[in-house]
Amino acid sequence: MSAVFIPIVLGTARHERQSEKVASFLFGELKRFSDVESEIIDVKDFLSRETIPAWVPNSNVAYWRESAGRADGFIFVVPEYNHGYPGEFKILLDNLINANFRIDITLYKEALKEAEEIAHKRKLK
Repeated sequence: MSAVFIPIVLGTARHERQSEKVASFLFGELKRFSDVESEIIDVKDFLSRETIPAWVPNSNVAYWRESAGRADGFIFVVPEYNHGYPGEFKILLDNLINANFRIDITLYKEALKEAEEIAHKRKLK
């Protein structure tokens, strides 16, 4: 049986984001399992100067689409932003226009000194 592919997606491009620490920790944990393949996919690698509709060919997101297409699951590391998720994360997900899967998102809130999880379960597609 081949390894499952579960990429870890950083969902914000903010300067001094804490999600990199969380993603690095999770990546290290996943590397302990021989039957799991993973990589960190960073939303900031796919940002454009303008919003390009998902149905328009866009070579900037080709790698994201290919990775998402072969993924068996995802780990999204996304900060809470105004009771939701950052716009760049939504744009990244929008680029999976032909995908049909349910995404459950757990957001973390950086501003709190104590650990606080805000669970948002929404069907985005």
